[in-house]
Amino acid sequence: MFEKTGVLEEMKTLAQIHFSLPYLLTVFVALVFIIFGFYGLSASEKIKKLPFLKFGIYAIASIYLFRGLDW
Repeated sequence: MFEKTGVLEEMKTLAQIHFSLPYLLTVFVALVFIIFGFYGLSASEKIKKLPFLKFGIYAIASIYLFRGLDW
């Protein structure tokens, strides 16, 4: 799983600290993406309005923009 995403060496380093850390990190990242999805659905008014919606959408867009620019 980690080979396909290119983080195998980093995950091996984490696994040396504790065997469950790579998988806990994966679950954490998945939860962050779920929250991003909820903010997207809230902005499109598919679900109820979430707190700090405007700030959240701009923050998420900034994260993806900077990631796309490879900073």
